[in-house]
Amino acid sequence: MRTKTLNPFSGVFFGLIFALIGSALVYYKAWPEYQNAKESLKWPTTEGVILNSEITESKDKKNHRVYKPHISFSFEISGKQYTSAQIYIGSETSSSGSHSEANVYIRKYPVGKKVMVYYSPTENGEALLEPGTKTGHYLLLGIGALFGLVGFGITLSSLLKIAVLATMLGVVVGAFFGKSKEDHRPTPQAPSSNNPSDYRKKISAVEKKLSSSNHNEGVQKGNNNCEINLDEEMSTFNKVSATNILPQDEPWKYQWIIKGEDKDYGPYTFEKVVDFFNQGKVKGQHRCSPASGGEIVNISTIVKKKAS
Repeated sequence: MRTKTLNPFSGVFFGLIFALIGSALVYYKAWPEYQNAKESLKWPTTEGVILNSEITESKDKKNHRVYKPHISFSFEISGKQYTSAQIYIGSETSSSGSHSEANVYIRKYPVGKKVMVYYSPTENGEALLEPGTKTGHYLLLGIGALFGLVGFGITLSSLLKIAVLATMLGVVVGAFFGKSKEDHRPTPQAPSSNNPSDYRKKISAVEKKLSSSNHNEGVQKGNNNCEINLDEEMSTFNKVSATNILPQDEPWKYQWIIKGEDKDYGPYTFEKVVDFFNQGKVKGQHRCSPASGGEIVNISTIVKKKAS
C-alpha cells in the first residue's frame, strides 16, 4: 500500500497547525496546571467533610466508555462555608477508561469522612484534597511539547524542500536565458572589402604601428636605465664597506655607556670617560659600550686609542 507524502507547501501549512496546537496546549493549559499544582503544596489547610462520593460514566469522542470519580466536600474558612469537587488540580476535566481506577478514589473518600482540605489563599472557594503534581500533569506537558516539536520539524523540513526547489528552478531558468542570449548574439561579419590585398594592407599597417610602439617603449626604458651609473654606485658601496670603522677604533666620535654591577651609567662623551679614568673614578677593567649599540669593551681599550 502506497503512502501519500505531503508536498512542501502543504507540509508548511500542516506543520504550523501542529506547532500552534502544541504551543497553545502547553501555554494555556499544561503549564498553568503544572505550576498551580506545585503551588498547591504551599496552600493553607482546614478540616472538611466528604458530602458525595460516586462514579460518573460517559462516552468519549470515539464512543468509548470513560469513568470519572465525583467527590464533593465542604469546608469552612473564616466562618464562611464552601464546597468543592476538586480532588487535585485538573481532576474535574480528567477521566479514565478503567472503572477500577475511578473506584480507588471512591474507597479512599467515602461520604461523611473528615478530610484535610487545601485551599487557595488568593481564590475564594478553590480547594482540593490532594496537592502537588500528578502523572497527568507531566503527560499533558509532554503531549503539548511533542505536538510543537513535530510541527516545527515538519515546517522546517518543508521550507528546506521549497528552498531546494527554488534553487533548482533558478538554475534551470538561468541556463535557459543564458542559451537564449547566445542564440541571439550577432554573427561576426567578414571584412567589407572583397579585395585580399586591401585586407593585407590593413594588417600590415596595424603591425607597423605595434612595432613602432614597442620600439619607442624600449628606447624610453633604456633611457631610464641610463640615468643610473651602476659602476659609480658599486664603487661607492665598496668604498663605504672598506672604510667601515668600529666605535672602539675612533671612540671620540661616540657617546658611551659605563656598565655597573647593578645598573648602567651614562651616556657620557668620550672626553668625560677619559676624565673619569684620569681621576681614578673608573679603572681600565671597567666595561663600556657605545650608546648607539655595539660591542662591549674595556675602558682601557678606548682610552688607549685616544692616547695614541
